[in-house]
Amino acid sequence: MGKDWEERKKGQPFYAQITFTGTHRPWARDPERPIDIKDVQIPPYYPDTKLVHRDWANGLEQMQLVDRGVGKFLQRLDDEGLSDNTLVFFIADHGRCHIRGKQFLYDGGLRVPMIIRWPGKVLPKQVCDDMVMSIDISATILKAAGVKPDHELHGKDLLGSAVKQRKYVFAARDKMDKTHDSMRMIRSSEFKLIHNLMPERAYCQFNAYKERSYPTLALMNVMNMKGQLNQAQAGFLAAKKPEFELYDMKNDPHEINNLADDPVNAEVKKELLAKLNEWREFVKDEGVSEEFREGGNNPKYPTATLQEWEKRLEKWKPWVFRSSKIRVQHPFPKKMQLPFPQLKKTDK
Repeated sequence: MGKDWEERKKGQPFYAQITFTGTHRPWARDPERPIDIKDVQIPPYYPDTKLVHRDWANGLEQMQLVDRGVGKFLQRLDDEGLSDNTLVFFIADHGRCHIRGKQFLYDGGLRVPMIIRWPGKVLPKQVCDDMVMSIDISATILKAAGVKPDHELHGKDLLGSAVKQRKYVFAARDKMDKTHDSMRMIRSSEFKLIHNLMPERAYCQFNAYKERSYPTLALMNVMNMKGQLNQAQAGFLAAKKPEFELYDMKNDPHEINNLADDPVNAEVKKELLAKLNEWREFVKDEGVSEEFREGGNNPKYPTATLQEWEKRLEKWKPWVFRSSKIRVQHPFPKKMQLPFPQLKKTDK
């Protein structure tokens, strides 16, 4: 135990977890390699505006800053002669810090980078399309270290053959700060099924973190209230959710066309739901209690008036479009309270 592996005894093995927090909001801009908004592509569920492109580009610039930090860490391993005997994982703890990303069960929220480096053990420049999960990392580390766990692990050894036989991956989402919602997901290489256990609540019900962190959320609320979004964009700002969402991941990778009520895919839905329920039973998922369903932030939606969203959007613009060389104060610091009614027993 210690703060740095240099504190260990000579030849002693070590485990280090290095966290780069930069890609969480708020993002810093990259003065060395600024990205032009003309060079970025955005998903079709976002409106094609300059603010969305700039916000997306700012996120990519922050990734560049983290990338250089990771490079320095890898260089240190090289300089200390540790590279050939060190297994390195590069991962994220969740998907994109964007609306319809982090804390949702679409691929934009679930998929994370996973890059492995182990000279002499893992060939470089490989791309693996196996169905893998972050919980596989612990199983992989234990196997590589020659440690046999005293109980069964949910994860699989990424360097073995077990993951290649896996057909499904699973995910769940519940409480987010003081925002209550509940979703379960199963994904194969071809399809994804999301079971919304609280469909009565809006996707974009009030969450303080998101409303003070996502400029695109303010823009899309304004455009939605003015009827300026297309169907693919407006669906995420609906007042309630469908109970089930089924997506063809091969032909609809952005998860826009919900096939849950399509008779053609009824058997696919039935099979995935059965497997999802098996998994829920396996992990002892008890579902949603009445206390949880009635708790959390006030679920009233929309969370603000058009005028309030327009004011917030105007405050966002100087921040989003700031120069990479000039510091600008964030418009919504954590200590600022966003206007929102407190939950009352009569509010449903």
